[in-house]
Formats: sequence, C-alpha cells, structure tokens
Amino acid sequence: MLVTNHVLSGALIGAVVRRPAAAFAAGVASHFVLDAVPHWGNFGPRYLHVAVSDGLAGLAAIGALAAMAPPQRRLAVLAGMAGAALPDIDKPARLWFGRSPFPRAVDEFHASVQREAAGRAGRELAAAAVLAAAVTAVLRTDPARRRRANPPAPPRASQPRRLSAGGGTGRPGLSQQRPTRLTPRLNRPGFRCVSPYRGCNVAARSLPPDPIELPDELRLTQYGEQPPFGDGFRDRLRENIGETELSMILGDVDASAAAVLVTRYFAAGAIRRVTTAGRLRAAGFRVVHSPTKTNRLHVSVFPPFTEAGEPAGWD
Repeated sequence: MLVTNHVLSGALIGAVVRRPAAAFAAGVASHFVLDAVPHWGNFGPRYLHVAVSDGLAGLAAIGALAAMAPPQRRLAVLAGMAGAALPDIDKPARLWFGRSPFPRAVDEFHASVQREAAGRAGRELAAAAVLAAAVTAVLRTDPARRRRANPPAPPRASQPRRLSAGGGTGRPGLSQQRPTRLTPRLNRPGFRCVSPYRGCNVAARSLPPDPIELPDELRLTQYGEQPPFGDGFRDRLRENIGETELSMILGDVDASAAAVLVTRYFAAGAIRRVTTAGRLRAAGFRVVHSPTKTNRLHVSVFPPFTEAGEPAGWD
C-alpha cells in the first residue's frame, strides 16, 4: 500500500491511542495489516515516478497532521505515523544503499503478506479519502480544542444565580439568592493572565465575576483514561497550552457517560472518580459551574497557588 495511506492510518492510531510507545507499536503492526489488504502495486517502469510522488505526499501529510494535532496528542500522532511508515524504509534503502536495513526474516515476512496488483489505484485513493476523513474528524473533535475554541462564558452580572439543593424558581435547583462575590485578586509574582473569561486583563487579574456557586454537598466527577489508553487522572494544569482550570462533570456520572460527555465517543479505558464541591473548597480549590455549548454539566475547578505563585497540583 502507498506510504501516504500508512501515514494516515498511523496518525489515526496515534490520535486514538494517545500514548507514543503504544501508538508506535500499533502503527508498525498496522502496516502489515494494510499490506495484507488487496492494494495497488507492480508499477513496472513507473515505479520510481509513483514512489517519489507518494513519498512527497506522505511527507506533506505528516506535516499537516502534526500541525493539526492538539499539543497533548501530537507526540502520539507522530509516533503512530513513524511506526506505520517504518517497514517501507527498506525500499529507499535498497535504492540508495543496495540493501535492506531489516533482518532477512522481516523482509521475507513483509513480502509474504503483500497482496498488490496493477490497476488498483482507485482503491488506494478511496482508502486515502476514508483515512484522511477519519483522522481529521478525531483530531477536530478533541475536547481541549473545543474548549479553547468555545471558552465557557460567565453568567451575566445582572442575573447572578446560586445552585441549591432544592429549587426556588421555575427552574429546578436554582434560587434567586444573590451569591457572595468571590473574585479574589491574584496579584502574585509571575502570574500570567490566561483565563478564557471576559475581563481578564493586566489591570484586574481575577476569577470570573458572579460565578454560579455549587453547594458543598454536590458530587462532582473527574474523567480519566487508564493506561495504555491514557495517562489516568490529570493531577496538574497543562500550562504549556494555557490551561487555567481542571474540568469536571456536575453530578455522579459513570465512566461511560463521562467519556461521551468529554470525548464524544465511548473510550475503551474510561475511568472516573468522584468528590464533592465542599471537599475541593476545603483544599483551597475554587469551584465554578461553567456550562459550555457542548457540555451543560461542565464544572471549572481552579487550583490554589503555591508560595512560589504557581498553580498547585492535586491527587
């Protein structure tokens, strides 16, 4: 199969697996699986022309997909593409150096699984279109990318609300009581104002005004993905992408439902853990209900700051 299609399949694997080592290994395995599918080959005198065009297209795909991948998935996507393309390095090696870099057993196995024939260019193009659409869809639906593109807007200051255990208005769980204004100034050395909320500027470095408070007894769910599908539960902010908050889910939600809310698909390694708003506040965290367009149960948890002015981690 063309190396461009191997690159696309490796990117898809990396985007789903998310762990570089596992993505690389799965990418290598996927190469032999795709080569066992009937595909275009036996180019004859056109071999070099097709190989050069395919190689350039593959390099372009690597660059485009690496740029498209969100930072937290980029390394896994690159590892998946590298693993998927690696077995075909024997072809330029034979052309330039006269020998394959792999042991004979590997070359013989690679040749034995090939099911290639002339006149199958249409299949290659169809496979490329399907793989490109799939990997683009997975990378575009990354939850961190959606939150950066659609940051949660704070409630209007003229209509502050407070969530309570019992309803006090026409909407269940809401009362007209005006909450205490909790917008402490963060005039700490080295603080960088990167909050997605309006009003974040150099002069007033504060948390969102008039947030929707949550009662202490309300349960909150944190979503994670167990290895090898993910890195478990996050225990600190990803400041390299400008993250200022931990995202949680309103209520006690099971792992499958949490996966759908966060990633929009059922994740094989989905796990969850539950705490309460009161326990987080007791540990110094700021808890704000911040519904987004795609997740009305989204809760923002702002960690306390250390003596050095850095966001604290959590366990």
